[in-house]
Amino acid sequence: MQLLKQLKGSGAEILICTKSDLVVRDVDLLKEMGKVTVSWSINTRHEEFRADMDNAVRIERRLSAMKQVYDAGIRTVCFIVPVFPGITDCETIFQRVKNQCDLVWLENLNLRGGFRQEILDYIA
Repeated sequence: MQLLKQLKGSGAEILICTKSDLVVRDVDLLKEMGKVTVSWSINTRHEEFRADMDNAVRIERRLSAMKQVYDAGIRTVCFIVPVFPGITDCETIFQRVKNQCDLVWLENLNLRGGFRQEILDYIA
């Protein structure tokens, strides 16, 4: 919040990318900022998969925060990332968020480094 207060009036374009619902506490300040976009990373509607792959708040908490921020008139984005082949149901996510966000962004699954085989095994 302190950083946002310092940026208020600066004319800076603010992009907040999160997996949290804490951004809701700053909605009033964000509404005063001007150019603000808040995006949430959501790659599943299934809590079991989220718990396996994502150390963040539950999907419904993210979706609720997205709705609150959207209803406050702040530009919102659903960032479907990464898209897991055969697991991520983009259509289901899109249908759930289509009335509470301004944009939907997607990003493919990038398999680099030591987690490559672990992720491939999980998908299989």
